[in-house]
Amino acid sequence: MVQHYSLPVGDRTVIVEHGRMAKQADGAVTVRCGDSLVLVTACMSAQELDLGFFPLTVEYREKGYAAGKIPGSIFKREGRPSDQETLSARLIDHQIRPLFPKSLKNEIQVIVSVLSHDQENDPDMLACLGASLALSLSKIPFAGPYGTVRVTRNEHGEKIALPTYRQLEASDCDIVVAGNRQSVINIEGEAWEIAEADMLDMMLFAHEQIVRLCEFQEKIVSEIGQPKIALSEPVVDEKLVARVEELAAGRVRESITIAEKVAREETQNLIIAEVIAALVEEYPTEQKTIVSLIEGIAKREMRQRILNEGVRIDGRKVDEVRPISSEIGLLPRAHGSSLFTRGQTQALA
Repeated sequence: MVQHYSLPVGDRTVIVEHGRMAKQADGAVTVRCGDSLVLVTACMSAQELDLGFFPLTVEYREKGYAAGKIPGSIFKREGRPSDQETLSARLIDHQIRPLFPKSLKNEIQVIVSVLSHDQENDPDMLACLGASLALSLSKIPFAGPYGTVRVTRNEHGEKIALPTYRQLEASDCDIVVAGNRQSVINIEGEAWEIAEADMLDMMLFAHEQIVRLCEFQEKIVSEIGQPKIALSEPVVDEKLVARVEELAAGRVRESITIAEKVAREETQNLIIAEVIAALVEEYPTEQKTIVSLIEGIAKREMRQRILNEGVRIDGRKVDEVRPISSEIGLLPRAHGSSLFTRGQTQALA
């Protein structure tokens, strides 16, 4: 059965459809504004993958047919994702990644296909809404829904939600805000030297729209959403936790005061090796758990040091910037070259 839902946002209407396409995906919706239309699908693997990281893949693709065009290359074929497609995929990834439970180890894929592009309404905001809805409607454990909105203002200072490309060209800011009812998750964008009070006003305006988007999605999920899969929480041996805390906490607390990164990491690796050696007879199969527990202690102590002492991991205060330097003319045969250094991060151009 095909269901339709609509929500006015600014002077436009967002239309969501469920049940027509991608019926075998765990969650799938199309989202439309004007003649821009995206299909968003979400799938989860049946097997868990213990890879040491969360295997989430987000892909965003705009094909030529969506704008009624044939690809312009000599091969008349679609190429690799453009910079804008990659940035749109990352935008979605940044918003949804924190909303999955830490114990989830299944592979997750969120695929956005731009089916139609009217070259007036940007599909990336529709894709963010679609990703939230597809995941929220599915059986995939997900702490959604969330809302995403792009906001700007016109020459008269009037705030605009979901602006067109033309409205953005005439504006002095382009801000994308994502969040849920309670708070903001993610902020990206740019502005032309606007006042801080104006920026805060734009963000508050954006959050008002986010609340409406969340309410809209909650209504849809309450009607057609699937029950979420129950995850089995890992059983932690409290005795092992206490032993690792006893052997490592004090030494880790000392190690995070070492400002030089390489020396600090060498010290922490030595702590891990010695704790594993001390516990290997008692816990011969728990080496990964021990490493994870020590890393958790390091994160906790680093956070406490920042909050209580106002000192970061490399010894800087919270308002200090790393030393910055620039050099030019390093490469003898290049027409121009430069080396930019900030702390231990470098860029050679």
